[in-house]
Amino acid sequence: MTRTVRTGRERLWSTLMDLKKIGGYDDEATGPRGMRLANQA
Repeated sequence: MTRTVRTGRERLWSTLMDLKKIGGYDDEATGPRGMRLANQA
C-alpha cells in the first residue's frame, strides 16, 4: 500500500534548515561546506 505524504512548503524549508544546523560543517582549511551523513565508514 502506497500512501501520499503532504507537507507545506514553509514547514519543509524550516525543517531542512534545522537539519542543516545539526549536521552541517564548514571546513575552513580546505573550503568545502556540506552535511555530515550517518553511517559513514
